[in-house]
Amino acid sequence: MLRFVARLSLGGALALFALTLISFYSTSSAQQRNIGLIPKLTAASSFFWLPQVVTPETIDTFEADCETPENVYVLGETVCAVSTNAPPPSFGFRQRRFQWVTPNGTVVQQTEITTNPQSDSYTIPTAGPEAQIGTWSVRSINNRGGIATIAKFTVRDPNNLRTDLAVGKVGPLEVKSGNNVSYSITLVNRGPDDAQNVQLTDAVPANMTFVAGTQASGASFNCTHPSSGGTGTSVCTIATLPRNSTATFTFIYQVDSGTATGTTIENTVNVSSSTVELNPADNSFTSPVTVTGAGSGGGECVISCPADITVPHETGVAGATVTYPAPTTTGSNCGAVSSSPASGTFFPVGTTTVIASA
Repeated sequence: MLRFVARLSLGGALALFALTLISFYSTSSAQQRNIGLIPKLTAASSFFWLPQVVTPETIDTFEADCETPENVYVLGETVCAVSTNAPPPSFGFRQRRFQWVTPNGTVVQQTEITTNPQSDSYTIPTAGPEAQIGTWSVRSINNRGGIATIAKFTVRDPNNLRTDLAVGKVGPLEVKSGNNVSYSITLVNRGPDDAQNVQLTDAVPANMTFVAGTQASGASFNCTHPSSGGTGTSVCTIATLPRNSTATFTFIYQVDSGTATGTTIENTVNVSSSTVELNPADNSFTSPVTVTGAGSGGGECVISCPADITVPHETGVAGATVTYPAPTTTGSNCGAVSSSPASGTFFPVGTTTVIASA
């Protein structure tokens, strides 16, 4: 009989157990047959099996040399993709394939993955149905066609600039007449190129008046708004909105007192640019809100934050004392505004988010 003692330790717990190897002999032969291992606990405490460490499977894109990372190309260039930690072939049959997919979903190339790591290259055509600009993808797919991992890259045509602007709006579904409504607007340029002469417009809906409008983040737009308590259209413009960039805005309106219960008010935001648009369908978004009764006026508290600021620091000092404008509020349910970190305090080097509450 052979006796083995093993120790397992995880999270501070320790257990001892013995594995007893029992040998059986055939009655008709002197040949020894080992039947199995029978575990036997030698401590009352429970034990845990150590977790298996799994290295994630990845796929990345590079220049044609397969060494320089890249994710933006032009028509005619060669893209190299490198798969790492894909499972090897099993019983001689591959478990993964490279799959190259155009922006419109066409599969243009597939290659079996048999080594780790493994590279695969594809040259983007300059003509024909596969000469597409926009967001491409190269995937590692399993034998059922499922995506194990994916890398996306952008293809441009410098002689044929295109962009894909998209705008969305989030607001409440219900409101009382006389109360404020706050809408959060997000504008995205999905590329592949910068968008020129971008204009975002948002007209004050019927049964509402304008209260306030601010830009919360992103490349700085120049905005003009109707006067407070008036009607008209908010217009925000920028000469160039870079590809893969996002800008967010907050617009606040007040529902007219006396607006009938059950009235649905639709607020629509639109975006346009002088660059050719790939997908006009998402250049407009409408958010409806239904009046559910009479309110006391003002309604929910809305905090408007000042614009982002950048402050230089002195040489040898890992930060600076920063003073910023106080956030403003609208609505009848606001208390005192507090911000953290407070204005006039020391901020470390880097980007710090200030949270305001009221």
